[in-house]
Amino acid sequence: MRRLGLALVLLAVAAGCGDEQPRGVEVTEADDDVFAGPARPSMAFDTVYADSGLYADPRLRPDSLRADSLRRDSLRQDSLRRAEVVRPDFRTFWPRFQAAVRQGPDAVRPLTAFSERLGEPAFELLYDVAFGGEPYRSRVLALTPRDFALEGASREATILIGYDADGQIVPQDEADTESSVSIRFEVVGGAYRLGEINPAG
Repeated sequence: MRRLGLALVLLAVAAGCGDEQPRGVEVTEADDDVFAGPARPSMAFDTVYADSGLYADPRLRPDSLRADSLRRDSLRQDSLRRAEVVRPDFRTFWPRFQAAVRQGPDAVRPLTAFSERLGEPAFELLYDVAFGGEPYRSRVLALTPRDFALEGASREATILIGYDADGQIVPQDEADTESSVSIRFEVVGGAYRLGEINPAG
């Protein structure tokens, strides 16, 4: 009897438990968005990976533009180097000019670049001052290419004469007065030409 009563009690308990919901942790499938977190706005300092450019117009690719820029720079440098190479040699021009001075103004004209600074109407007068006679002629003819100051491609030399109180030529440290003449040569058409005669004093 005792065993039968115990069995009935267990059945009653089991029957009563069938109507209740199981207690504990409910397991469900989680939504993917739960772990994704809130959307993060793009920041200006985020890493950006450039397109490989395989399908882009090669004319618009940054590396092509850079290559074009480098090519232009290289061509510009080559042009400057060629300009330096073809710069005329004043050392060969100066003896030729000296020979023309010895022959006279008609021989110097072809070696002259006439301009506002050296007009053709004033050429004869300026030639006489600088090259026609003393005190400048012999000193001009004694100049060497090293006596000319270099300014870009231009060459210039100034001859300074000192005079004492009686008008005699003396060393400059003994002079009471001075006079000078400057001659300037410039590259015109790829060759040196007389560009200016400037007497002073």
